[in-house]
Amino acid sequence: TMRLLLVRNDANRIAAGKTPLFDESGPLSSRDARLLERAWRRGVGTARLSGRFGRTAASLHRVINRRRAERLRRITIDPVELPTFRLHDAAAIILAPAAVHRLTLPETEQQDLMSLVATARSAQAAAASDEEARLAAWHFYRWRAAIAIRTLIDAPGAHELDAIETDLRCASRLARRLVRTALPVALRRMDAALGRPLEELPRGDVLSLVRRAVSVILEVLTTIDPSRRQHLERVTAYAIDRKLAQHPPPTVATRATARHTAGGHENEALLRNLMEWDEFLQPASRLRATLHLLDADESALLRQRYGWDEDSPHTIAALADRHRTTATAIGRKLRQLEVRLLAPKGKEMLEGEAGRGRVKE
Repeated sequence: TMRLLLVRNDANRIAAGKTPLFDESGPLSSRDARLLERAWRRGVGTARLSGRFGRTAASLHRVINRRRAERLRRITIDPVELPTFRLHDAAAIILAPAAVHRLTLPETEQQDLMSLVATARSAQAAAASDEEARLAAWHFYRWRAAIAIRTLIDAPGAHELDAIETDLRCASRLARRLVRTALPVALRRMDAALGRPLEELPRGDVLSLVRRAVSVILEVLTTIDPSRRQHLERVTAYAIDRKLAQHPPPTVATRATARHTAGGHENEALLRNLMEWDEFLQPASRLRATLHLLDADESALLRQRYGWDEDSPHTIAALADRHRTTATAIGRKLRQLEVRLLAPKGKEMLEGEAGRGRVKE
């Protein structure tokens, strides 16, 4: 019969290492879907993934997009909605100030602990207008992302997902800047509670208190309302004082000032993964560390994509407009660059986890 002929033909194609015309293997298991998405994020190329999972590129992309949507639906976003958010052209107005999209951040957030403290000590206070603009944009990015997540369809397209993910990357970038803005006053309040500079404590105590300060600042950021004339420094100082009253800092006997040497990786992610979505939306650190392997134009494209220069992260559609080409061409080029830089590690991960029972999220 015709069906048997087609089945035989597919068997011959599989034996020859070709993709069958009709795939009757059913949907990927949840474990394979997790492995597929993780390998994709680690830079494993489409051809290798197609061979590993026996699916076409289009089928793999649909699975990956569903996984991306599932991750977005699981995050908790409770933004403050300012009165201006629903006005016509709100995005163009709120996101326009240079203070919002032209941020100067350290080349890496993996600063040594004591260097981070020293940087906070010497930081100049942000202008009130800049702080207000950044807070409004921080809330707006999360508000827009939350609305878009709630309206995602079961099989979302890459364009919709990219817009949400880019808004969240922009929010994370602003959060890192705002944490750095509030950290100096947090350290001063801790100095006052301790009766001495924080740096005089043992390194482990310094790390614990700085982590506590960052945690309190993030709590402040989720609720602060600049439209009600709430100022970040003032609200942070109050929140730190209240937290220290509830959980006093460690008491250390008076002694000579502790000496701290440079180095140490215990705070490696202190300011890198501040938000719950950063773990799966921030690119692998290897990607940024290997940019020098690319030429200037290629490196610039990735920097524009992830906001590694002064400007904010860009969607693929925005990059296409900027470079006067199509979103498909930009998306393909970005993927090629990521595969080139990440593929060795991604291949090791795919081969190592393929035979194990549980695949990490």
